[in-house]
Amino acid sequence: MQLKNKRILILSPNYWGDMHISKHHYAKELSKRGNIVYFLNPPSIKGAFFKLTKEATNLYVINYKTFNRGGAVFPNLLIQLLTYLQIKFIEFKIGKKIDIVWSFTTSIFYQLNWFKASFRIFHPVDQLNSAKAVEIGKNADIIFTCSDYILKELIEIKKPKRIIPHGVSPGFIDYPFSDWKEKDSIDVCYVGNLFFESLDRRELEGIIKKNKHCHFHFIGAINPVESNISAWVTEESLGFVNTLINSKNVTCHGVITSDLVPEIIKSMDVFLVCYKSSSKNIISNSHKILEYLSTGRVVVSSYIHHYKGSPYLSMLDDPNSSEYNKLFSSVISNLEYYNSISNQRKRVQFAKLNSYESNVSKIEEIILKKD
Repeated sequence: MQLKNKRILILSPNYWGDMHISKHHYAKELSKRGNIVYFLNPPSIKGAFFKLTKEATNLYVINYKTFNRGGAVFPNLLIQLLTYLQIKFIEFKIGKKIDIVWSFTTSIFYQLNWFKASFRIFHPVDQLNSAKAVEIGKNADIIFTCSDYILKELIEIKKPKRIIPHGVSPGFIDYPFSDWKEKDSIDVCYVGNLFFESLDRRELEGIIKKNKHCHFHFIGAINPVESNISAWVTEESLGFVNTLINSKNVTCHGVITSDLVPEIIKSMDVFLVCYKSSSKNIISNSHKILEYLSTGRVVVSSYIHHYKGSPYLSMLDDPNSSEYNKLFSSVISNLEYYNSISNQRKRVQFAKLNSYESNVSKIEEIILKKD
């Protein structure tokens, strides 16, 4: 099956909005190929039962109200019935036969075979949050994921499985980032969800306080209601954002639409990936890394399983390490080396090999071989 001129329903755990991550980028890339793409937002408990909005050429966003108002309180048989009716209602409202249902979600619509689609894809890019998520894979025709760590959780499913790493969007690949040049100040940048559960706020606060000669830039919602990406709202996360706002060497840019991010980050010297990780909570991959690498600049990262042993970023080699602060200090004290022309070229070249356009072509090739 070619990924051209098809009707594709994408099931997303993240809403459509200003901040775009892998699910959104796949939707845009598939729509460019002449496919009619329906991007199904997570369910709501209020609003219209079904609303279809045209976002771009060939790309539509669906908002819908859930039939399951009782959540996990309802008996399992009733939940399944309501889910089945929800699927049939969505299909009825779309009004056209779906060729491919493509699920990035791991928390709802476990029975992909209830969709009247010719082909079903399970594509988890986040760690599976329950044993029930495995059921989605069992009802798919093929499974793609961005990390071998996630793939291990699906190893017993007797379906074709392939690793397709995260991609990088055309906005980053095509942007004319200039070569790094040393300047008086050091600009350090984090792009992403400030309310992400695994964000290591203690480490970030530590390097901000210790490195007064650096200026830190944070791109992402400072109010959780502004974010279309899931938010972990606690006293800790709210306190962290408040600390950022009140730190003299920090600029909070707030939400920046994905197509404008390259323009904002072009002057940065260092990028940050800083997650809490341990042998029990491995961060398997991160979509932002390739975007960072597309600039050519050095990336200081906590342990990310997919990039173990990679020469393209400066990363802690142990998920239990507490040496992030030390690693950051080491990098910024030798930026001339880390941001050398040679190192920048290698990072940019690696990023360009992993475009979403390339990823969709790889997926198409794998599906065609399966056929």
